[in-house]
Amino acid sequence: MPYAHHSKSYVESDPIVLPNGRVYGQQRLIEISTKMGSVESGKVKDPTTGEVFDESDMKKVYIM
Repeated sequence: MPYAHHSKSYVESDPIVLPNGRVYGQQRLIEISTKMGSVESGKVKDPTTGEVFDESDMKKVYIM
């Protein structure tokens, strides 16, 4: 079975997880939601699925 070899990885400095399980950088997600428009204040839009969530539904991710 093939596998991917990644010698480097990139993780945002402020990762958060949305209720649908997707992980994004918080600041980047807020910027994208603002640019996409049609999102109310206090809400964020998942750029992949288009789902809209309250900012309070985001949870901080801690990578060890």
